[in-house]
Amino acid sequence: MKKRTKDSFSSISKKKIDYKWIIFGLLFSCFGSRYFLEYMRIPFYGFTWILFGCMLFYLFVHIRPCQDIQKRNWLIFYSVVFSAGMITGYHIKTNFNLYNGTRLENYITEYSFKDLWVFFILILVSLLIFQALIQLFGFCASQIQLTIQTGIFNKKKWILVSGILLLLWTPYLLTYYPGIILGDSIDSIHQAIGTASWNNHHPLLYTFFISICLNIGTFIKDVTFGCCIYTVIQMVYIALCLGYFICWLWNKGMPIKAGWVMVAFYGLSPFFACNSIAMWKDPIFSATICVWTLVIFDFVLSEGAVFNRNFLIKNLWMIFAVCFVRNNGIYIVCFLELSLLLTVFIKRKGSLFPKLKKVAANMGIIVFTIYIITGPIYQNLNLNGEPVESLGIFLNQMASVVSYNGNMSDFDREFMEHLLPLDRYEDTYRPCVVDLLKWDDEFSQDYLNTHIDDFWKTYFSMLVKNPRLYIEAWELNTFGYWAVNYWELNFDRENIKKGNLGDIISSKGTSTGIVPDNLLDTVLKNSEDIFPLNDASIALAVISWLILFCYIIVFIKGNLYINLALAPSAGLILTLLIGTPYAYWQRYGLAMYYLIPFYIFIIIFLMREDKN
Repeated sequence: MKKRTKDSFSSISKKKIDYKWIIFGLLFSCFGSRYFLEYMRIPFYGFTWILFGCMLFYLFVHIRPCQDIQKRNWLIFYSVVFSAGMITGYHIKTNFNLYNGTRLENYITEYSFKDLWVFFILILVSLLIFQALIQLFGFCASQIQLTIQTGIFNKKKWILVSGILLLLWTPYLLTYYPGIILGDSIDSIHQAIGTASWNNHHPLLYTFFISICLNIGTFIKDVTFGCCIYTVIQMVYIALCLGYFICWLWNKGMPIKAGWVMVAFYGLSPFFACNSIAMWKDPIFSATICVWTLVIFDFVLSEGAVFNRNFLIKNLWMIFAVCFVRNNGIYIVCFLELSLLLTVFIKRKGSLFPKLKKVAANMGIIVFTIYIITGPIYQNLNLNGEPVESLGIFLNQMASVVSYNGNMSDFDREFMEHLLPLDRYEDTYRPCVVDLLKWDDEFSQDYLNTHIDDFWKTYFSMLVKNPRLYIEAWELNTFGYWAVNYWELNFDRENIKKGNLGDIISSKGTSTGIVPDNLLDTVLKNSEDIFPLNDASIALAVISWLILFCYIIVFIKGNLYINLALAPSAGLILTLLIGTPYAYWQRYGLAMYYLIPFYIFIIIFLMREDKN
């Protein structure tokens, strides 16, 4: 301790410095622990206060202040943003009845002067914790010898790992044969079997794929078997993607044991098993995002050496799959294109500049082609879905103004009246979800579809008059994806059940001819208890902050090219913050769950001492 004091404060006596430094550290640890726990919404007990306070004091004594100005500034920035998120999340109050909860159950509390000074305490606590995390990752990086190799080197091991994942998920398929059929699944199935008209509400390519599976199944046996064919193909695809990911990490020098831990992570968790057999567009979309991320990273790692026909074909496949399997995929691709263009501009003198330009141009052509297909062509063929699907948060912000009797012009009132009678908004508005508003019997979809220009005019008119109501409505509609202090979401087990499981046994479901069955029931009576539908996983908000932390490490290390590999994940987060219809649903961020090991790898990769 004295040596550290001498190095840091040589001009002042050791005894005096030791005394003041310890007193300050104890006070900082006491108050920092107290308010960090409160604003993280962790139940406050004497034991937790003392435990966290001791941890802070230990870090205070042992973590040396960062001397690198650039590193320190980026960590301060991250700590400021993180602390602001904690303060904002702290003032969101909910009883977790997110779908049906009214504005009396989900609301924002008033801010006070206390928040201001607690904000500065949180910044200091966060800064200390993040400095400790960087040192921890630095230590891990020193223990691992990474290699600069692209792709995978052992295809047999890839097939083996994928086969193990598939085997571990199979009992779920047998228990919930022919797969988990949900409300969205039934809508696509009705289009596929011809009992509903085709439209792009659920992507047409995805529905077409379902149609092929159902036709093959009907030809061989029945429509239920067709659903099973779909589920098996999806399971195989996801297993191959995740198996490739694990072998990819092995090829980068990650320990063999870490890879088998990942096999257990993906294979034994009911969360991943259930998503592998759920007839949703999200699993295929998310697995594609996962592998696409690895392809982009390899391009950067090889300094463009992998830029060949094989790379272009893989990139083309990934982009088309991302865009045509889920409608928000085009925005993720556009975000990557924007990241590419910014990187090209900033690194125009770098060695990767010529090949980055080619990739950016190639992607630009693809994005334009997809826009033409899903825009004018779909519109001329009357295949576009309802615009309301992409206007969820914006519509909810406008509804909040009417519900709280905010400021509106006569034009605003008239437009909102055409959508839904003004006296209905107070009962219909749900702060955390837009579905109950847009599906209300009195809500005029037709008027919205034919007055999109007026919608945006009204939106911005009401925004200028009611900025606070708009911000609060956005917070309530998105907090599950960024409010890290809602730790209860780490125990949310309703990912599958939120998808209207009961629809398959309703008239809507039975009219498809699908007959679910438990094929293990005769062998294993309690199979549904052994292989449950309900399972929790880490909250998406935590992963969102982990991704931002990765960006901070990228900027600290100055390796700007690596941001391209993070762009699909960041683009996915942005689509959730701008267009999510629901305050929290894990399936929307499934790709982020698949990529958790990648984010950790990125940090370790950048923290390693050997930069070559």
